Amino acid sequence: MYGPTNIRIKNNSGHDFKNVYVNTKVEEYNYGDINNSEVTGYKSFDIAYRYAYMEALIDTTKYIAFVADYIGAVQLGEGNFTYIVTIDDTVYKKLGVVTVED
Repeated sequence: MYGPTNIRIKNNSGHDFKNVYVNTKVEEYNYGDINNSEVTGYKSFDIAYRYAYMEALIDTTKYIAFVADYIGAVQLGEGNFTYIVTIDDTVYKKLGVVTVED
């Protein structure tokens, strides 16, 4: 299964994001600022997975969705997908990401 894989971001965090950065292991892209409840346009990636490393600023605090490794991960393949982003942990500043096919 190979791309292009089109990924957009939906901010379901309850907060406005600044400087949203996504790294799919092979490619990276800065989606810029995404207000609460906003959905971005699609960005095309050659390779993308159900999860990705992601950073976003809320006010001046960096929140991260961390990926330890991609071992065993299956590529999403060709299609349109949305990373729905929430806040998983305010103490450790973790983002939660759920991937849905559009």
